[in-house]
Amino acid sequence: MKFETSNSGLIIPYLIIIGISVLSAIYILRHKKEKINVILCWSIGLFLITYFPILEYWSIWTSWSIWPSDFFPESQSVLSDSNGYIFGEYPKLTIIYQALIILSELLLIFSIILFISQINKNLTVKNRIVNWVPFINIFNIGQILYKKSQFNLNFKIITGIWIVFTSLWFYYRFLAGPLYLVKIDSITFIGDILFNSAEESKLIENNLDLGFTFALDILKIIIPVFTFISGLLTLALVKKTCANNT
Repeated sequence: MKFETSNSGLIIPYLIIIGISVLSAIYILRHKKEKINVILCWSIGLFLITYFPILEYWSIWTSWSIWPSDFFPESQSVLSDSNGYIFGEYPKLTIIYQALIILSELLLIFSIILFISQINKNLTVKNRIVNWVPFINIFNIGQILYKKSQFNLNFKIITGIWIVFTSLWFYYRFLAGPLYLVKIDSITFIGDILFNSAEESKLIENNLDLGFTFALDILKIIIPVFTFISGLLTLALVKKTCANNT
């Protein structure tokens, strides 16, 4: 499979997605307070459904697939890799794929806002502020949930696993790429594990452009995994929290 790594032209659409998600969450928080837990469960569930085809394309390699074997979603033209393999042109599937990306991103941001808002109930001002600080909030929320779990061992275990996978999701989505550029590499070893590519690693070490392309390709494979698992664990935590409060 050939991977493209260009993300140019995505800043404005992403800002629009964030804006719609934030406004939708604010509306729910102001006008549907009594139904927030139900809406949160539905939004996470819908996120997992819409995100699964993306996970399946990049990270689940089986003989059966939702997508055609020659489908490449990040280009609307026919492509070929270095071995001359031709990738087909599927304009309708490309639209579907991009729609799933947009919808899943909307649901992700919307769910995160509702989730943090629910966690922040009855907390001190300091804790509320910390829970909106990216990355740090994962550990703070985990600590809060861990304390709430009391003697519920299953809840404690799920909370611990949630902290691990959500931290990995945040790190590899937002930090690993920029850190790679300053020669802090936490990516290529995963490629070595997945593809047993020791010889390729030696070639990559001597070619910065090739190394960065390889790193971005690996990120496209592992980020969906961490995203989906973190979503599943978040849904489990929300349901258990709701059950404990009833």
